[in-house]
Amino acid sequence: MNLKKRLLSKVVLSVLFAMLWSGCASSVYYKTELDPMYKIEKQKRIFVFLPKSPTIEDKKFMLSLKEKLKKYNFNVVDEYPMDYGIFFDLTEKSYSGTSSYTSYVPTTSYTSGYVGNKYVSGTTTSTKAVSNTYSYTNTYKKIYVDILNGKKNKQDKYETIWSGFISTKKKKYEKNPPLILEELVKLIGQEFKGDIEIELDK
Repeated sequence: MNLKKRLLSKVVLSVLFAMLWSGCASSVYYKTELDPMYKIEKQKRIFVFLPKSPTIEDKKFMLSLKEKLKKYNFNVVDEYPMDYGIFFDLTEKSYSGTSSYTSYVPTTSYTSGYVGNKYVSGTTTSTKAVSNTYSYTNTYKKIYVDILNGKKNKQDKYETIWSGFISTKKKKYEKNPPLILEELVKLIGQEFKGDIEIELDK
């Protein structure tokens, strides 16, 4: 194989790899905010609270959240006292609407007649634009995670010092909930707003 063919093979393989990689990655929306008066310290004691009347999903999420926090060296505790408290809420919201697209349908027309004394016939093929309308419903998973200071302020209230939010289609979320949560845990203590590409099939 000469040099030209080798280079061509490498280019083709690179393009195929890029296409496969982009096909596996999914875009998930994240938004986080940090109170500028605080800095979250990983060594401080952090306690994860379950919602009132927790569902099985809530309990699974709590265990996964604790696991991810420990993975990133947060000091998770199962008893008081605490320096930070984490609260979370899992919700779903559906959006319905209509959309349309145009398809092009091939049509054939037939012609026949006399040209002089000779009978002739023929066909003409063309495309016809057809507008199609359809209804859709998309269900999104929305996750809210707040970190509160474990000590009350002067107004006798616990202040939210960091908040995180995830929004993605439910079907996408169900592919790999722990991996989607892990990206949020990485953002604790930071400010961020935008989409993150995640390979959910790993």
